[in-house]
Amino acid sequence: LEGDMPYDVTDEANRQFRLLDSLDMAMSAQPPSFWNHYLRDEQLRSLQWMLECEKGSRPPLEVHWRSYWTGSEFNLPTLDCRARAYYDMRGGVICDKIGFGKTTTMIALIDMMHTTPVANLGMTMPKGDQAAFIETKATLVLVPPNLVQQWSEEIVKFTAWQMNGQKGAGPWLQASGCPFRVLVIDKARQLKELTVNDILTADIVITSYHLKESGHYQTRVQKLSEGRSKSSVTVEDLRRWRSSVQQTRSEKFPILEMFYWRRVVFDELHEL
Repeated sequence: LEGDMPYDVTDEANRQFRLLDSLDMAMSAQPPSFWNHYLRDEQLRSLQWMLECEKGSRPPLEVHWRSYWTGSEFNLPTLDCRARAYYDMRGGVICDKIGFGKTTTMIALIDMMHTTPVANLGMTMPKGDQAAFIETKATLVLVPPNLVQQWSEEIVKFTAWQMNGQKGAGPWLQASGCPFRVLVIDKARQLKELTVNDILTADIVITSYHLKESGHYQTRVQKLSEGRSKSSVTVEDLRRWRSSVQQTRSEKFPILEMFYWRRVVFDELHEL
């Protein structure tokens, strides 16, 4: 969206912003690890926009607030109040139609940025959070339960030669040629067997929105919060936990809230 706020509040025709057309946008190069399948033009345009957002090369997000009053309350014809704020936003919302390949485009973004350190993008963890959260290079993908397998299949389809199956591999995705270490966690009891180091060595962690609703997960959260809550931990809870353990990497049963993720993907967010 772009355009200035209209000066005349009574001008109905000029109140709306203008919706930009993605057909005017540049296209990205094809992702380096997409061996046998290529993105379509519309996907490459979305990918280029996402890359610009993550690299901080797009203009800041401009937020407008406006309200006005009329009548005798202020003994004026109109009192018009306006405010603007600017935010350096590195994320966004992909609203392409069903079938346009939003999942594939997100995998392409992960692939394009895979070898770029977060520090090179100016996206380091705030100092105030460093004593609480554990920084990881992994992308966390949160999806409805029925899409966990679909994400795994899409990663294999576009970036690997073949699926080897997961027999004996636990939650790790086994696929020949895949450039990513992928953890697929569809049950909380799988987390019980993992360590913090497993999360730190992963490139992508796929799990469902329902993970936090499981009894195992809620029991772990309750323990970390010292009985205060089954649904959430605070920054102070995490600081206390980190100060109480000697070897953070070897700790078992990590929860999602412990980590400062490289990026977080919400698929079908309306189901959260």
